[in-house]
Amino acid sequence: MSQFGYYGKQPSNTQGGNTGVFDVSDIEYLETQNNWRTQGIPIEYVGVAGGGSGGIGGGGGGALLSNQSSAALIPNGETLTVSIGGAGGDTNLVSTTLSTVFFDAGGNGGLSNSSGNAGGCGGGGGRNSNTVAGAGNVGFAGGTATNGDGGAGGGGMGSAGSAGNGGAGGNGTSAYSAWATATSSGNGGAYCGGGGGANKNSGGGAGRAGGGNGEGNGGNTNSNGGTANSGSGGGGAWYGGGTNTGGSGIMLIRYPDTYSDATTTGSPTLTTTGGYKYYKFTGSGTLQV
Repeated sequence: MSQFGYYGKQPSNTQGGNTGVFDVSDIEYLETQNNWRTQGIPIEYVGVAGGGSGGIGGGGGGALLSNQSSAALIPNGETLTVSIGGAGGDTNLVSTTLSTVFFDAGGNGGLSNSSGNAGGCGGGGGRNSNTVAGAGNVGFAGGTATNGDGGAGGGGMGSAGSAGNGGAGGNGTSAYSAWATATSSGNGGAYCGGGGGANKNSGGGAGRAGGGNGEGNGGNTNSNGGTANSGSGGGGAWYGGGTNTGGSGIMLIRYPDTYSDATTTGSPTLTTTGGYKYYKFTGSGTLQV
């Protein structure tokens, strides 16, 4: 007796598909185990929104969301539509099965007498103690401002931004470093760090996980923008020297390499490694499984 069915050559059931003739009861059993090929391809994603731009306070990192712990079974022929957020922009993933997955952009850093903005991770407070930190809707809040000539750090997906003049940005998350390595993305294996706050009289705050450094030393040290496709925040600026825009977002989609290549638009990069096919989107596009 074969493992499945009773007719002709023994059928086989693998992650890549079903071959041979199966008895109805065998099909019903495999369906209860989510192991019947026609139920779909197990899709996982890591998506990152654009980081917030620096004001005087550092910009917050964009939100990072993933379904790695529970892959979605996408039916054959279904299309996933990807929209990538630029600096301060939201990222979206849309399909019939997933509906719309929304990735919230990072909050901008506060200016003089204005608070940091809320976002995926909150922006750092601007100059003066009444300019509070922006809240993190998914990640951590920005740092709290103080009286003086500078701003606090933006929040990251790993920790809150530091308070005070020239506060450091919050840490990003390295929970998806394997994805970063496979796709040559992120910054040191991490995504969504906060930008450092500006400091008029001393060194600006350090950005984290691709977040920009804050302007410092009376404008002699310029601020930096967040690294592209890292979702990290831009550094705060006092005199406006340098760049303080947040880093753009990214979308990574993977499934087991036993399945065929997807049909895509938007020119994503395909990498096959470690038993998976990874598709890296740095701009908008589609993927049909």
